[in-house]
Amino acid sequence: MKHPFRAGIMLAALLLAAGVYSPAPLSVRAEDTPPAAEISEPADDAGAAIPEEAPAESAVEPVAPDAIAEPDAPAAEETVPPAEETVPPAAPEETPEIVIEESRRVEAALLDTSQLEYERYSGEITILSCDPTVSGAVIIPESIAGCPVTCIGTNAFDGCSGITEIQLPETIEYIYDSAFAGCINLQTINFPESLLYVPKSAFAETIGEVADGVRYFGTFALDAAPDCVSISLREGTTIVAHDMFDNVTALEEITIPDSCRGSAKVPDSVKRLNLGAGIQYPLDWVPHYSPWYYFSQAGPAPMLEEINISPNHPEYTSIDGVVYNKDVTQLLRVPYRKQAEEFVFPETVTSIAYSAFQFAQGIQSITVPALS
Repeated sequence: MKHPFRAGIMLAALLLAAGVYSPAPLSVRAEDTPPAAEISEPADDAGAAIPEEAPAESAVEPVAPDAIAEPDAPAAEETVPPAEETVPPAAPEETPEIVIEESRRVEAALLDTSQLEYERYSGEITILSCDPTVSGAVIIPESIAGCPVTCIGTNAFDGCSGITEIQLPETIEYIYDSAFAGCINLQTINFPESLLYVPKSAFAETIGEVADGVRYFGTFALDAAPDCVSISLREGTTIVAHDMFDNVTALEEITIPDSCRGSAKVPDSVKRLNLGAGIQYPLDWVPHYSPWYYFSQAGPAPMLEEINISPNHPEYTSIDGVVYNKDVTQLLRVPYRKQAEEFVFPETVTSIAYSAFQFAQGIQSITVPALS
């Protein structure tokens, strides 16, 4: 009798080969699982352990550590200044021109009779007062009602603090006390050649400048420091206050440039008087014609020794401190303190002016040429 066990195995093998039979999976209990260290490698059909499949080799050949280049440091940036745009320097900002209607343009305004109070005397006009609300640059008219404006009266513009510029006409001859004293903002004024007389109080409150002891307002010499011994007005001075030397008690010498005109009272202390070509009447500086001096024993400028006239003067000249006309045909004035044992006339002299030797007490004798 055949063994039934062996026959069953053979039947199972045939069914397995035919794909009909599949054995049931084995049930393995947890306690029967060997420790992890004892788990053997899976075996192939021959029972040999199947090695783990090595990872696929990279196509790139391995490189020795020494051959590995350090990663390139970032290239040092060249210090190349950014390309400057060629921009021309900005032109200075121009102040835009302000276009003003002609009727509103800021210019010197001609004062009219509604703004001025005046009087007429002997065919000439004197300005007495001005509307205090007038401001800016103003022009004093040359004539009113057909008569020339020749005088600016006392306090005429007192209180006109808004005026900054005054234009005087060529007809003005006299400016009287405190005429512009209230014009505290006055900056500019012209002094016409016709002007003969201005007192220092005329511009008492205006802002001036001081140079070498003399206070000026523009080209006008107002006054001087009381301790001045010698005063030389600067070139360019056009007019001098008639009383500018009144308080200069120690003054010994006065020098007036060719640019100056008008006259001033000479202090009694003055010894030398040097007058420029612009002084139209040099003898006005030594007022010996005044009746007051006829009765004064001291006389005008009692210390005066020399009167020297600029060689550029068109009508007068001087020799040794004595005043003559330009061609030295007439002697005009001998200073009070002119010292000479004998005074000899130049041979060209043909006449002697009235009171030429008045108060000339230093002359002991005179030699008179043959007069024609």
